[in-house]
Order: sequence, then C-alpha cells, then structure tokens
Amino acid sequence: MQIAIDKCNRVCKGKSRNNKRGERRAETSIIDIDTVKDAIRRPVIAHVMYGMMLCPGTPIAVFQRVRLVQSWVKLHDLPCNIREEQFRMVRNTLHTNTLNTLNTLNMYVCMACVSENRVVLDSKMRVMADGSMACTNCKQLDTVLRINTLGRIVEVKKTNFYYCLFCMRVHLWAATGCEFHTCSLSTKALVAPPVVRNCHYCARTNSIETVSILDDEMGVMQEISLCARHMPHEQRLKYVDNLHQLRQAVKDKLNRVQV
Repeated sequence: MQIAIDKCNRVCKGKSRNNKRGERRAETSIIDIDTVKDAIRRPVIAHVMYGMMLCPGTPIAVFQRVRLVQSWVKLHDLPCNIREEQFRMVRNTLHTNTLNTLNTLNMYVCMACVSENRVVLDSKMRVMADGSMACTNCKQLDTVLRINTLGRIVEVKKTNFYYCLFCMRVHLWAATGCEFHTCSLSTKALVAPPVVRNCHYCARTNSIETVSILDDEMGVMQEISLCARHMPHEQRLKYVDNLHQLRQAVKDKLNRVQV
C-alpha cells in the first residue's frame, strides 16, 4: 500500500494544472438590459438546475445569465445585538415620523448600472406615484432594485452597504470597525465658540483675571474671575484662603474706594 501511495504522489506531482490556482472564470456572457429585467422579475435561484425545473422549456443559457445577475446582490445578516439596536431605534422614531422612517430603510440600486460596474447609491432616485423608480443615470424604469437594509449588510458586486444607527441613512461599508459606534456624516466639525469671561460681580469682560480659591463648603477649588475693580490688592490676596475671605477682601476694597 505504501508503494502504491508513493507512486500516486509521484504521478500527481508530475501533472501540470490546466487552470491556474485562484484564477476566476471569465464572464463571457453579454448582459443586456432585457437580461437584467428578466433577472429582477424571476425568483432568486440558488443553481441553474432549479431554474430549469421551474421552466423546462427555457434554454439553460438564459438561466446562466439570470443566475449571474442575481449573484451580484448578496445579503448578510448582522449580529443579534446590532439588529436589536436598529429595531429599537426605528420603533422610537416611527411614532413621530412614520413615512420618512420607513423610506430610509430601503436602498435603491440600478442593476443596469451595476452591469457596467457602476455601484453607487443614487441619492436623487425618482420615485413615481405608482411606486416605480427611475434611475437618474441611465433613465431606466424596470432595472431599479429596492432592498431593505434593516438588520443586514447588502453586498453589491463586492461593495457593501449598511443602515446607520445615528443618521438613519444607508452608508457605504468602509470596514473600519466603528460603523455602529460613530457616524462620520452626522458628526460635524463643531467650532467651539470663544470663551468670554466676565467678572463674578459685574458684567465687565476687560482686564479679567482668574483666581483659584478653595470652596471649604464643597471641598473643591473654584475658579473665580474678577475684574480690576473687584480684584483684591496683591498684599491682601496673599492671605485669602477660601471663598468667605475672598468676599470679605472684595467688600473691604469697595468700601475703601467709596470712602
């Protein structure tokens, strides 16, 4: 038996591969608009033979092209905790804005554009009164596919999309690991307004100095802003230890100024 195994190994090593490892079969089928429309109308088939069983008189080449178009779109379920978070967020907004919330759950993809390797979300998709959609790029009416994105990741020709928890829109999946923690589109660069300090006793904003003083009642250090009029003299400020002594120092200075 060992001799037979060694002989088989030597024979197999000497054979050359007809196809290179990892080389994908070229898609020689020509996908036209009619094929795309036919693939959208037909139910999704897992294999060509299933289509032959449903329609025995249809040529197998038709189902091969239909299966190729249908394989461009794949759905992947999200983990249970992320799905529950999406469901909870949608339930909370349905009571206040039902129609718009339901519209945000769907993404619209033109399969005619996908056949030409143009996989983008059309933000200006036209929706007719009867519910039909028209692509703004190729102007086709029957090639637009509506996909519900709630609780799943939608893959269209190796390009993934998901439903954002924060801005309630469909985003491109960038695989950063932070898609369900933050949203780059909803987080705007907020410019912090300049901090305008005014005196603790009056509304003056000029010549303001901050004194760090102990609040003995709360046991914390407080930052007190004072103007030149209410700031105690330097020789008196050295002996001020808490807020009570600071108030007394300010009061004594004002009384002396008035006198």
